[in-house]
Amino acid sequence: MTPGHSDEAADTSHALRDALAESRQRYKDLIEISSDFVWETDTLGRFVFVSPRGALGWHAAELIGRNALSFLDDPDIAARYRIAPAAKTIHHAFRSGLLEHVCSLLALAKMVGPHYPAVDMNLLIA
Repeated sequence: MTPGHSDEAADTSHALRDALAESRQRYKDLIEISSDFVWETDTLGRFVFVSPRGALGWHAAELIGRNALSFLDDPDIAARYRIAPAAKTIHHAFRSGLLEHVCSLLALAKMVGPHYPAVDMNLLIA
């Protein structure tokens, strides 16, 4: 190993960590001012991050730790989902807009997906 090599690697590693932290903060700042519902799940499908405004009448804190698929079995959530707009302005911002948006994306995925044999259609649709 050449002299100073480990110092350069440490500097690079530190710079990468700083850049990642800055990028995450910018993302968080953007999400906090957005009216869109943004979420992240862990490998078991549980919400680990939910945009501050929550969704479908649920506060963000109520969603953290809950399995995203559990919403499919909840009649109250299903009823809210059927009438929810996709956004507050512009993009499907009307009653049942979210359902229309999701259905149109599913139709698009079914149409385009077969053109890409390497794409797992089950994963794409999910």
